[in-house]
Amino acid sequence: MSAILVKVLQNDRLIGIVKLMSMSVHGKFETVNSELLTVNWRRSRLGFSLIELLIVVIILTIAASITTASYVIFERTARLKNGALQLKSDIRLVQNNALSGNKGPAGLCPATSVLIGWYLAVSLGGSSYTISGDCKTGVSETAFLTRTVNLPRGVTITNLTYGGTPTTVKILFRPLSYNVSFHDGLAPPFVDSLGDLTNTLAGSGPLKIELSEVQVSDKYQVVVQSSGEVNEIKI
Repeated sequence: MSAILVKVLQNDRLIGIVKLMSMSVHGKFETVNSELLTVNWRRSRLGFSLIELLIVVIILTIAASITTASYVIFERTARLKNGALQLKSDIRLVQNNALSGNKGPAGLCPATSVLIGWYLAVSLGGSSYTISGDCKTGVSETAFLTRTVNLPRGVTITNLTYGGTPTTVKILFRPLSYNVSFHDGLAPPFVDSLGDLTNTLAGSGPLKIELSEVQVSDKYQVVVQSSGEVNEIKI
């Protein structure tokens, strides 16, 4: 009887050991499966992160390109407008020099000489213009204090309108007169031997000087009225 009891107890212990070993192996399998799932999930997340990063880089590149292009257009449009304002300002400067009887430093237009006036010259296709005083000594007219003024980079004179489409216009303001006269490329002389205006352009109405920038669709006009009024407009 005792021998049988010992065998039963031994069998129970063996069964318990087997169960414990089975549970241990099962637990290890579950741990391995869990770790494999974690690795696969991390790999999956890594793949999505790379794709998302690529999309973000593409979006940022496109946004930067659009921003750069917009800035370039804005900057060129600003240069065009500044060119129109600059030209308008210099036409008024010429007008003020004439009205004030500015003969420049002593000796350039002597007291015995006659100040015909001041003028600004523009030419079709030009990226600059000239400003000068005009002095008459005897029968000869002489330019003095001539200087060339450059328009902002990329800005050119693309059209001149006064009765037609002249290629060169010289805008003359005379002392003690607010009115302006428009002359062709042959001037000076601006007056003949009798003191009357010569080399004038045939036409009437205002002179329109069109400015443009090759990369910008906008255009500006500097409009000079026969009364001497000067304005700039966007067209």
